[in-house]
Formats: sequence, structure tokens, C-alpha cells
Amino acid sequence: MTMDSNDALAAAHAFPDAKLLAVHNEGWMHNTESADDLASVFSALGVGDRLLPLVRGQPLTIE
Repeated sequence: MTMDSNDALAAAHAFPDAKLLAVHNEGWMHNTESADDLASVFSALGVGDRLLPLVRGQPLTIE
């Protein structure tokens, strides 16, 4: 399933206490939005602090 920013925001609202992690959103031809696009939308709507950045090759601790 492919999600755009609107779908991701719907998921964010469905799980109001959850941290969010976008995966597989870079390097695919069918994607229309980048990780930066998603972060911008989340920040503009006041939920940017819930979106965890994922950096290729670096471990991520989710608390």
C-alpha cells in the first residue's frame, strides 16, 4: 500500500499517542512525495514532533 501525506495524517489522527515513522519513501519511482515533503506537511499541521526521522544506515531508538 502506498500512502501520501493525507493518508499518513489520517493514520496520525487514528493513533493520537503514537510516534510515526515513514519508510520506503525515498528512491522509488512511483512515490510523489519525499520524506522532506512529509515532514513539512506534518510540521505545518502541528504534528511534526511525532514524525521520527529515519536516516539510512543509522540505528533508531523508539521510546
